[in-house]
Amino acid sequence: TAYMVRDTSSSHEFFILNITNPASPTLIGSTNLADTGKEVVVLGNYAYVGTYSDSRELEVVNISNPASPSVVGFFNASGSSDSQSIDGVGTTIVLGRNSGNVNIINVSNPLFPVQVGYYGVGGDVEDVDIYQGPTSTYAFLATDWSSAEFQLLDITTPASPTLIGSLNIANQLNGIAYHEGK
Repeated sequence: TAYMVRDTSSSHEFFILNITNPASPTLIGSTNLADTGKEVVVLGNYAYVGTYSDSRELEVVNISNPASPSVVGFFNASGSSDSQSIDGVGTTIVLGRNSGNVNIINVSNPLFPVQVGYYGVGGDVEDVDIYQGPTSTYAFLATDWSSAEFQLLDITTPASPTLIGSLNIANQLNGIAYHEGK
C-alpha cells in the first residue's frame, strides 16, 4: 500500500494506492486535506500529514478503512510557518517547519495530537529522519541553515530535545535518510 499527498486542488489531496501489482497501481481511497499536503508518514491505522495550512500544520487521517480515509484530528503549531517535513516512530511525530522550528508531537491519542517538545533549528527543516535505538531516539535533520545544514537531535526525552551534533555542508540540504549499519 502506498500513501501520497499533493498540492491543494479542487479535488482530494490525500490518496491510498494498492501497489500489489507494481505495474498496475490502483486507487483505493482518497480524502480532502485543509491545504497542500507536503509529506506523509504512517503509524498503525493513521497517516500523519504535514500540510501548508497555517492552522493545521499536522493532519491525522484514519486509514483503517482504506476505501474511505477520513481526517480525524489535527495539530495547530504556533506561528504561521508551514510544515516542511515529517517523520514518526511509536507515538512521536517530528514536524519540521519552514521557520526553522521542530515540533515534537505526542500522538498517543491520534484525535488530539499534543506538542510535547520544541527545538529552534536556525533554518528551514527540509527533511527529517528518525532512528529509534535500544536506548536512544535521534532525529536527523536536513536544513538550510548556513552554518549547520546537518543537525542531529537526541529526542529520547521528547520534552527536551538536545542538539548532539551538526555539520556545515556549505549549501542547503534537501533530503536525509539514516540507515543503521551502512
